[in-house]
Amino acid sequence: MNYSLFKLTFTSGVHFGTGNLDSTETVFRSDSLFSALFVEALKSGDETADRFKNLVESGRLSFSDALPYKGTNYFLPKPCIYIDHKTDDTQNSSILKKQSKKLKYISVDNYLDFFTGELDVQAQLELTEDLGVVSLRTSAVIDREEGTVPYQVGVYRFQPGCGLYIIVGYEADQDLKFIEELLNGLSYSGLGGRRSAGLGSFTMTKEDIPNSFNDLLYDDKDISVLLSTAYPKDEELDSCLIDAEYMVIKRGGFIGSYNEYLNNIRKRDVYMFAAGSCFKHRFSGRIMNVSRDDAHPVYRSAVPMWIGVDI
Repeated sequence: MNYSLFKLTFTSGVHFGTGNLDSTETVFRSDSLFSALFVEALKSGDETADRFKNLVESGRLSFSDALPYKGTNYFLPKPCIYIDHKTDDTQNSSILKKQSKKLKYISVDNYLDFFTGELDVQAQLELTEDLGVVSLRTSAVIDREEGTVPYQVGVYRFQPGCGLYIIVGYEADQDLKFIEELLNGLSYSGLGGRRSAGLGSFTMTKEDIPNSFNDLLYDDKDISVLLSTAYPKDEELDSCLIDAEYMVIKRGGFIGSYNEYLNNIRKRDVYMFAAGSCFKHRFSGRIMNVSRDDAHPVYRSAVPMWIGVDI
């Protein structure tokens, strides 16, 4: 598997769904990214969409969650594993544990320090505390019976020099070019809100994979850490859970469709492993159909992207 990195620089605010309109996440999960790219592929026809789905389902194409960057610092999700941080001071140990609970992301340059217990947690918190700011935007919907009904939407704005990045895994150069074209099309459609509403606009640049990623991406080691939102096939579940430490999240939302009626229908809720979950036995994942009975097929990707760490 080969890897490439794409940086997304947002030129407007974004709203990444959490289930509540008045709040927003700061990252865009890989299953939602798959859905957005699938809809983008559909604009070129069913054949293009089927090609994209088959590439991901076969494991020839994979991608991470859209994760934060700040300048030249790329951040990875904090692993869901307990590590005893090295300190001889009982008071400092208590403070360190509280700080560790607040930590969500770790710079790739310092990532291995987490597993040796030598991570400077305070420095990481300071590095990630000013990636962006959350605000509330008041909008309104016109109801025939109630008139104009206001509501608030949580909007996240990245600070200058900050944004999100995606790691793409691919086997063939033509597949990388294919996903690059879909991402470029998505930059015009918007990610994290509609551009017509002044949200989700971004520019994209392709970057070389930093050297600090190489040992993590290319080697299968003691612990495998998810960089994407994923879930195993039924036959993989028992083996992957052996000695695993993970976080489960609920994934739902509304169907995105050209059919206006179907846009008001919720997808079937599913539970998946979050990025940062740690496994000793890798799984290949799957594509799930999460449509309701009265809707066309709606696909959610549960295909993983891994990094490996020795402990």
